[in-house]
Amino acid sequence: IYLYDSPEVRRSDYVFTVSGDSMEPEFYDGDMVLVKKGGDMDYGDIGAFIIGNETYIKEYAEDGLHSLNKKYPTMTFCEEEKVFSIGKVVSVLDPELIATETDAKNYVAVHGE
Repeated sequence: IYLYDSPEVRRSDYVFTVSGDSMEPEFYDGDMVLVKKGGDMDYGDIGAFIIGNETYIKEYAEDGLHSLNKKYPTMTFCEEEKVFSIGKVVSVLDPELIATETDAKNYVAVHGE
């Protein structure tokens, strides 16, 4: 994915697509979110996490990972389970920031990436 320049894009490293309604009303199914890799997470931060072979967008809390939609239970883990923090969610990606196919091709032609 190629994105036009913006402060949010410059602060982020990854783009993930939200799947499902567990993070509504802040993040909706199909939203694309910008994520800044690494860094310390504070309780209350929204982050991207890898659990098993799945990536989740959740609120980091002392007792586990929370969904914003209250119909979902808190995700808790035992010591044997591996949970990796990818980073903090910066914002929902504005669709206007997704580069057109023509602009992306022109960028690659000029910059060779």
